[in-house]
Amino acid sequence: MFDSIKRDTDKARKADGGSFITQTGEYVVWIGQAAAKQTASGASLIEFTLKDVRTSALCTTRLVLTKASGDEAFGMGMLHALMTILGIDEIKTQATTVYRRDHTTEQGYRIPVLEKKQIGVLLQRVNDIYQGREKFDMSISGFFDPVTRKTASEIINGVETPVKLEQKLKGLKDRDTDDYKAFHAAPQNGAQPEVPPGYGQEAPNYDPPF
Repeated sequence: MFDSIKRDTDKARKADGGSFITQTGEYVVWIGQAAAKQTASGASLIEFTLKDVRTSALCTTRLVLTKASGDEAFGMGMLHALMTILGIDEIKTQATTVYRRDHTTEQGYRIPVLEKKQIGVLLQRVNDIYQGREKFDMSISGFFDPVTRKTASEIINGVETPVKLEQKLKGLKDRDTDDYKAFHAAPQNGAQPEVPPGYGQEAPNYDPPF
């Protein structure tokens, strides 16, 4: 039994649920799941499930660490930046249950030390075409400390007043792939429905463990 309850607009905003991060910009998120994966071609990556602290909107995105050739990819530097901001010296994978976008689970590998952490992230919307229809993914463009707004290099260099985040934000905008540009340059017979965010036809429409 309770005597009274005061309205909480933040809780009310989050009650809708089921929404996705779809716009380019800066976000403060919880890392709900960090799953270590390998593609059929041999590239290694970390697939993150992120949850917006303010709105509870979800986002599934990837950092490719090594290419199929074994060479380091751009995402490796991003991972080290994330570790620096979170104060993590080493990450290790753990065999466990991995939650999928379609509400099912599978046995795989996760990185527990990265999970249940709050981080600032820059996300870029990447517009693409999949099987003749428009789709988009959200790509990680950078990380920052959500309290100090410092980037990894500013933390390492002992910078007192952060400036890099604002500089990055000024140049951050949606990106169109070549396929997307070609699709819109060609005559269209009619508007095509947009594929929800995610990879292929899958949408990150599950509530991961937080």
